[in-house]
Amino acid sequence: MFTEDLFTLLKYSLWKKDVNIVISEKDITVIMELAKRQSVIGLVADAIISNDIPIGRDNVMMLLSYLNAVKRNNRNVDEGLTELCFLLNKNSIGYFVFKGQTMAYLYGKQNIRCAGDVDFYCAEKDRERLLRLLKNDVSFNDEVSFKHLSYKKDGVDFELHFKLANFSVKRHQEFWDSLIEAEIQNKKCDNICINDIDVSTLSPTTNAVYLFIHIYHHFMKEGIGLRQLCDWAVFLDHYRNEIDRNEVEKILNKLGYVKAYCAFGSILIDKLGLEKDTFPLPVNENDRRWGKKVLKVIYHGGNFGWSNRKINRIGLLHSLETGFLAISHTIRFMSLSPLENSVYIPHEMYRSMRKYIRIGRDRTDIL
Repeated sequence: MFTEDLFTLLKYSLWKKDVNIVISEKDITVIMELAKRQSVIGLVADAIISNDIPIGRDNVMMLLSYLNAVKRNNRNVDEGLTELCFLLNKNSIGYFVFKGQTMAYLYGKQNIRCAGDVDFYCAEKDRERLLRLLKNDVSFNDEVSFKHLSYKKDGVDFELHFKLANFSVKRHQEFWDSLIEAEIQNKKCDNICINDIDVSTLSPTTNAVYLFIHIYHHFMKEGIGLRQLCDWAVFLDHYRNEIDRNEVEKILNKLGYVKAYCAFGSILIDKLGLEKDTFPLPVNENDRRWGKKVLKVIYHGGNFGWSNRKINRIGLLHSLETGFLAISHTIRFMSLSPLENSVYIPHEMYRSMRKYIRIGRDRTDIL
């Protein structure tokens, strides 16, 4: 019951679809807890208030407090993002920003999506120059990662990426990395305007694939929330006439991800209300069966799987728990991407050994 109410409220935030539900003052606590777990609290709070659903004065004040906090955080992240992009544009650095605030501006109300960090990718040829520019102003965190460097500035978290995704199969990795680098080198990137600053982002067709890959990889490793699925849905709707569907299918075939793409896509259609003709590929009943299994994991785990955690403190035990979840998901959903999943476990064991044994030397080389 509560999950269906949650989806009804989300469909209002995404598409302004009618809300015909009754929420008692007692039930509002449960629904908002679900919204927190899925990182959609701003969308749900706005839907309840906008539809004048009677929940009592105290609960309305609580939701307004949530909304104000979400809006304030969006303003802070927007300011940090545009300050960064001004620097990159001024110095002719090849880059693009992805996910996050580039998705927020596709919603009907642009400041009610829960903001996170700022993720950006820099062209390989400009990487050393960018690092010199940033080192004058920020200190990178001592974080163990082969994908990115992270830092905090004025309360906003940033991640400078060298890779957008890690694949287990070498030819998949090489294909994807060359595709991403070509976005900048061949001037394929799209542009949006935030706070009167041009922000470079992925082209619609590549982004239609990348947003899924981000969702799928997090889902396999630890878990994912409904916020990321909402982002993917509004993106596909906004750019439906600019996405090359044949190219999307071609890329997914190269990666062995067609079946997984359609399984997750069934959730967008059946639960979040995306028009089926807007989704780039056809979805069948088998896709829907897998989509229902995926959704059970999302319900249980919440955003990035944190609700499914027994060990919340970062460390060795946390990493072991992550490994257990990843192996469990990899085996359970083997049919969605057989080649990647079958190679994933030995590949990740190798990467983990490198991560904890050689990270110091590798990070020095990057910097």
